[in-house]
Amino acid sequence: MRCLGFVVFLNLIRAALFLTGKDGSVCNVQLSYMESRYVPYTETYKIRKWTFFHQTRSRTNYRIDHVPVWKLEERCCDGYEDRNNVCEPVCSPECVNGKCTSPNLCECDIGYSSVTQYECEPLCNTYCTNGFCARPNECSCNAGYELTESKLYCLPVCTQDCANRNAHCTEPNRCTCNWGYRQSDIDGDLPSCTPICEIPCVNGNCTEPNVCTCNPGYEEDIDRFVCKPKCERICLNGKCTAPNVCTCDPGYQLNENGECEPNCTEPCVMGTCIAPDVCSCYPGYGLPDDSRYVCEAVCEKACVNGTCTAPDVCTCHDGYRATGDDTMSHVCEPVCELPCEPRGHCAAPNTCNCIQGYRMIDMTAKENEVVVDTIVSGCEPVCDQDCANGTCTEPNVCTCNDGFEKDADDRCEPVCVSCHNGSCVAPDVCQCWEGFVRTEEFGCAPSCENGCENGECMAPNECVCHEGFESSGNNSDSTCVEHVPTCTTVCKGHGVCVEDEKPCECSYGWTGPECDQSTLCILVINPDDENLIGITIRNDTNSTLTNAKRYAPLCYGCDGRTNNESYCFAINDSSIGCFVETVESSCHRDKLNAEFKMQTGMLEAVIILIVVVVTIACFVIYRHRRKKMRLAIVQNVLQETMANEYLISERDDDSAY
Repeated sequence: MRCLGFVVFLNLIRAALFLTGKDGSVCNVQLSYMESRYVPYTETYKIRKWTFFHQTRSRTNYRIDHVPVWKLEERCCDGYEDRNNVCEPVCSPECVNGKCTSPNLCECDIGYSSVTQYECEPLCNTYCTNGFCARPNECSCNAGYELTESKLYCLPVCTQDCANRNAHCTEPNRCTCNWGYRQSDIDGDLPSCTPICEIPCVNGNCTEPNVCTCNPGYEEDIDRFVCKPKCERICLNGKCTAPNVCTCDPGYQLNENGECEPNCTEPCVMGTCIAPDVCSCYPGYGLPDDSRYVCEAVCEKACVNGTCTAPDVCTCHDGYRATGDDTMSHVCEPVCELPCEPRGHCAAPNTCNCIQGYRMIDMTAKENEVVVDTIVSGCEPVCDQDCANGTCTEPNVCTCNDGFEKDADDRCEPVCVSCHNGSCVAPDVCQCWEGFVRTEEFGCAPSCENGCENGECMAPNECVCHEGFESSGNNSDSTCVEHVPTCTTVCKGHGVCVEDEKPCECSYGWTGPECDQSTLCILVINPDDENLIGITIRNDTNSTLTNAKRYAPLCYGCDGRTNNESYCFAINDSSIGCFVETVESSCHRDKLNAEFKMQTGMLEAVIILIVVVVTIACFVIYRHRRKKMRLAIVQNVLQETMANEYLISERDDDSAY
């Protein structure tokens, strides 16, 4: 027991310090153990002497003491074990297809890969379908499969001959149709694989994938899936739609010989159908632009006013006839019932192309006027302006009818013996203007509502008071009352003083502060004066013109200054008057009045001298302004009504004052 306890004691007190080696497999261990030593000591003990007595004695004895002793030892580290004096790693469990290179760490052999920590499996370059990798790059096939020569693939094994059935073995004893084929029916385990064409074969059978074999009587076309029929004869203008069967194209039809000939919707007249709705004309004929089936005769020269009825034969249209000239057989000339010559030529049937200044007679307007046989030419003269109330006898020459005569505008106007202040609307028919009434002596005279007592009605509702009287107001119903002078200003006898230190209100034709400067005078001319040649003399002088003659000064010394632009009017049977406008003192002489006759001879001589000087100056100025005066006179002639209104308005202004 002591020995057992000693051994146990030694194990308990043992202590070790492990020191790892360089490769990690060998470790240095420092061990301690108890070394036994005998140590003497004195002990007492008892010896029995008698039955009841003991004797104590002493003696030297030895005890065993344990002293710790340390030393270093080499041994395999944990995870390693000594194999033939070599510390090798230990893997538990052991490595499969690998080598234990570290404790519990396996390194797979070449051609293997780790599956778990302790297990490695072989590697193959393929997946060993239908088998497994038994060794590196070596498959082991499942039942029903066999290795290829490369030993990398397992292929199924079929006892049937799949290749002769357009199939291949996909499973043990199972055939599957190849690409481009499909299984049409099943005969046990043997498939019936037929080829597949992407587009159904027309007039043929699919004998290989996307390969058509044509039926008898058909042949390959551009489209590999369509077989076209074959015809022994060429189908001209048609298509071979079945073996030896031609179908004509649109616009064609089969004839008795089985050929396709063109068809025209309408029969070709004087021609032959050479294409669908296309006619080819016979020689000498051609198709017009507006026809496709009727060929018309063609003339070498185009028929003028006629129709080509046969090759190079022209037939004239209605209203035309042949010229009779063989060189002009293609030209037909128009026929006019009325001769157009010598004032024109026949340009179309019964249509004259008249020369300048003439026009064709409108027979519809002449039916009730003239007899056709009396007409010399179908062209009559033309006037630029309307030849109303007259007849055009030559171009721009209008001859007035009875009771009419030409005015300044060369128009035929009705003539009235007396139509002052009115319009002659028909021969000897005078229509008074508004504000005028008919009189036997002067035609139409102005009318004043109040009767114009102590005065003279010079214009409609315009009363000019007699000398010594004045108007009572500006209204139309004013009367003339006795004039009471209110101023002493002298107005030279051609105006009225209305208020001292204010200008005079001048009479018509006068101006200036004292109304001594004339603006309008009347040139009195003998009717036989050669200056009146070409001048229109107006006989229908209205009251305004008469009034102007009364108040305007008379001109003298102006012989040779009138022309056909003057506006002249008849004063009486022995004299003609014309207006002459002036700016300054003009070539005029004042009317002699009672006051002038009463003046002294000295004053008369001075006045005559002044008049002579003014006349000479006016003569020079008048010649310088003659052109301007003529233009003004022409304007008055063209606008007679406006001139009359102007004269009336001037008189209105005079009467207002």
